Amino acid sequence: IGSSCTEDYEKRMKDLEIQELETDKDLNIVKMIGHGGQAGGYLVKYHTEILACKISEQKEKLRRESFFLCNVTHPAFVRFRDYLETKEKGYLLMEYVKGIPLGEYILQKEQIQF
Repeated sequence: IGSSCTEDYEKRMKDLEIQELETDKDLNIVKMIGHGGQAGGYLVKYHTEILACKISEQKEKLRRESFFLCNVTHPAFVRFRDYLETKEKGYLLMEYVKGIPLGEYILQKEQIQF
C-alpha cells in the first residue's frame, strides 16, 4: 500500500464516529451463533432490529473491519449497521442472514460456481 493510501486510511479511521455503549439495555444478546479465534458471534436485539454482532476485546481490529464494511455495498457482503464500544470491548453490528456458516456450505458442495 502506498503512503498516500495509508495516510488516507488512517485519517478516515480517525473520522469514524464511534458510539459508546452505555448500558447492556442498549444491546440484548439473544444467543451465540458462532465463535472464531478473535471474536464471538451473537444474535442480538439492538433497539428494534435483530442483528448479528461480532464482539471482541481487540477493538482496533473490529474498528478496521467496521470501516471496511461501512464502505462496501455488494450482494455477497452482509450490510454494516453500527459499531459500538465499551472500555473493554468492541461490538460490530451487521445484518443477520439466516443459514448455515459459509465453511459448512462449502464442505457440503462438491464445486462452487461463481
